[in-house]
Amino acid sequence: MTDLIINRRATLRLGGATLAALSVPVGTATSARSGPGGLLFFEPSSAVARAEAKATKGRRLVALGGDPVCHWRDSPRSRQDGVHGVTRWSDYLVLRGLAEEEGYRVAREERRETMGGPMIVSWSMA
Repeated sequence: MTDLIINRRATLRLGGATLAALSVPVGTATSARSGPGGLLFFEPSSAVARAEAKATKGRRLVALGGDPVCHWRDSPRSRQDGVHGVTRWSDYLVLRGLAEEEGYRVAREERRETMGGPMIVSWSMA
């Protein structure tokens, strides 16, 4: 019985080490403003989000206002290009949930500093 526990522990440690080696740390994927294609949701009331949207090249921009669910449903998406955003935390949570329902997974999530405004998150999903 003891050998079984030791082997199982060793297996779990090995599996965890393998996953750690294969996983990409959050924040090391391409930034929201680099790379062509895709869709970028952004918060127009945030100077940080507007600056990132302005620096974006080759992505369709969606300025969030009102219900993020409506923006998600009305925006054509391509799985190969992924979806990206510079949004409020609350909008990110809604959009992330909708994207996960369609099979997207978080590739990058980075909280951005703002001067007295709402928390802004820069993110990518593929």
